[in-house]
Amino acid sequence: MEVSLSQPLPQPDPPLHIEAAGSVWHLRQWEASDVDALVAAWHDSAVAAFNVVPPDPSAERAEEWIAGAERRRRAGTGLDLVVANEDDVAVGEVGVADHRPERKAAQISWWLLPAARGLGVATAAVTALSEWALGPGGLVLLVARCAPGNDAAYRVAERSAFTHAQTDRTGHRVYVRKQSD
Repeated sequence: MEVSLSQPLPQPDPPLHIEAAGSVWHLRQWEASDVDALVAAWHDSAVAAFNVVPPDPSAERAEEWIAGAERRRRAGTGLDLVVANEDDVAVGEVGVADHRPERKAAQISWWLLPAARGLGVATAAVTALSEWALGPGGLVLLVARCAPGNDAAYRVAERSAFTHAQTDRTGHRVYVRKQSD
C-alpha cells in the first residue's frame, strides 16, 4: 500500500469511550507510562502470532515506538490508540494504518492483553474507532486483514459490522466496512 506523508490523520476529539463487561474503557493516545503494557503485549504469544512485533521487544524499543506515535499520526501513516481500563491502565490497542488519503481508506487492527480478552472489549473498541473513522475521521473505507487461523479476530470483525470480502493469496481474511450512505 502506498503511504501518504503529507496528510495528518485526525484524532478523536473528544476521546472515545466504550462500555464492555459492565465497565467503561477509554481509547486514548499512548503515554510513556504504557511501556510495560506494550512490552507485555510483544511477549504475549497470541499478540506475537498475529501482529508485527519488533525483533527486540524491549522496554527501550517500546519507549521509542510510543514516542513516535504522534509523529506517525502527523505523517499520516497511523493512528494508534490505547485501550485502557477504568483505572487508565493500558490493556490493548486499536488503530488505523496504511492510510490512503486519495481513497479515504485505511486498515484497522487491534490486539488485547489476556486480561481483557473475551469480554467484548475488542468488539466495542473496533466498533467505536470504525464509527469515528467513517464519520468525523473522514474515511469512507476501512479494511481489516485478519491472519489465517485467528478466529477471535474474525469474530471481532464480523461483530463490528465488517463484511468478509475475500481471502487473499496469503490466506488472510479481508474484511471491509464502508461509510454509511
